[in-house]
Amino acid sequence: MEIGAGGGSIARCDALGRLAVGPKSAGAVPGPAAYGLGGTEPTISDANVVLGKLAPEGFAGGRLALRPELALKAIEEKIVEPLGMSSPEWAAAGITEIGEEAMANAARVHAVEQGKDVTAYTLMASGGAGPLHAVRLAEKLGISKVVIPSFAGVGSAVGFLSAPIAYEVVRSVLAPLECLDMKRLCKLQADMADEANAVVLPALAAGDSAAMTLAAELRYEGQGHALRVALDGLVETTAAVENMRQSFVDAYHAVYGAYHYANAIELVAFSITVKGRIRP
Repeated sequence: MEIGAGGGSIARCDALGRLAVGPKSAGAVPGPAAYGLGGTEPTISDANVVLGKLAPEGFAGGRLALRPELALKAIEEKIVEPLGMSSPEWAAAGITEIGEEAMANAARVHAVEQGKDVTAYTLMASGGAGPLHAVRLAEKLGISKVVIPSFAGVGSAVGFLSAPIAYEVVRSVLAPLECLDMKRLCKLQADMADEANAVVLPALAAGDSAAMTLAAELRYEGQGHALRVALDGLVETTAAVENMRQSFVDAYHAVYGAYHYANAIELVAFSITVKGRIRP
């Protein structure tokens, strides 16, 4: 799940005269007021500066010196004065608390939807501001262990650089399994594979190879949502179609607990992913 509660989320006085945070964000440019890049709206990052959780020196590897006086001014003008609060520190605490509650509530909802007990898990913090809020989130959720990985702030960049080269092609089909045009279907899959290979293969290092994975999205006729199932290979024969049908029936039972053997099944889409080797 993704929610609008990042470091750039803007705090404001809403139409009912309440303190609200997000979903609008100051982004990186102009960014929080404390960046000194022209931003004037108070953000979660500004609140963390006012609370002393972010030191002005050494931010962004020393490339950006935060300006606490600008963060203080933004919170005083946009939050403290309109709401009649006693101090900018209390306003900053309120901003972070609202942002953290939004994150905690998203975790609760996600856990309930998955039928999981969130207290049985470990909370892992990532992102530039995630570790600042991890302990309070864990407290709200009843989680007893928090892990903050090395280089948490650049985790996405590290993941991008270390991830294998990959390209996914998805095409809509929308046809009952009983009425598939196999010749057209074979041509479609061949074209999809060619498109993915044309992107990935030239980008591989010398001696590297690529693997292809296939999936299909299917649903019972009349339904609005499809389930994605993995395929063993290209669907080029009636036997492959039957295997795809059975994979969907089994997946549907695993998710919804029911078999509907008499219901017609529709193929909604195909996807083909070509991926290079994962480097150690």
